[in-house]
Amino acid sequence: MVLLHPVTMRKELAGLARSAAVTVTTEKTTPQSRHPGKNCRYCFCFYFISYFYVFLCLQRNDIAQALRLYSEDRTGLVDYALKSTGAKVINTGDTETYGTCFPRLWCYYHAEAILEPDVSRGNCWAFKGHKGSATIQLPVTIRPTGFSVEHIPKSMSPTGRIDNAPKDFSVYGLDNPNDKLETLLGKFTYDQNGTPVQTFFIQPKDVKTYKIIELRVESNWGNPTHTCIYRFRVHGDLQK
Repeated sequence: MVLLHPVTMRKELAGLARSAAVTVTTEKTTPQSRHPGKNCRYCFCFYFISYFYVFLCLQRNDIAQALRLYSEDRTGLVDYALKSTGAKVINTGDTETYGTCFPRLWCYYHAEAILEPDVSRGNCWAFKGHKGSATIQLPVTIRPTGFSVEHIPKSMSPTGRIDNAPKDFSVYGLDNPNDKLETLLGKFTYDQNGTPVQTFFIQPKDVKTYKIIELRVESNWGNPTHTCIYRFRVHGDLQK
């Protein structure tokens, strides 16, 4: 079925509605139309179906835009920290991976899990405690503009809680892997009651270019044993 443009559809339906109204009011009484309630019901159904169809037409563009955004990694932004394009974790400092499996619930993976698009339940990097860091080497040099952190929603957790989600975190830019004078790019807070994917943009406009980014998690939402990160994205402008 081909959907007409909403404006064209409204004009067509308005014409049909006027024709139907004239037909109903001018029609002579016949043995089949001696019950005015039938005509009323006919008009009501016609108007209801017509306006509902118009509503669907108007919503079509919003639905198409949502589907397009979902296909664009749910952010509409390029992720330069994607493992399949060459990004890799080169250092996790003193952070200790929380390597525990719970049968039929989830298993936790290594740090590079945060660079992969698979965010099914349990496919995350978990580390002990509430503090941890990961230094990421990007495949290209970029001028960072923002970062996205992802965790599963509470509805997907077997316990109904996501207290192991990161809370406060900061991101730094490094000129080289051994750089001791890293540049703070921003401090952010992941909201456990927000959307699974949350994007945070950098405020300063004079940000340098970097190929190495460090993520530092400072706290979680109350889990005493570990913190879990499902995915970390790095957005920016490619430097040619």
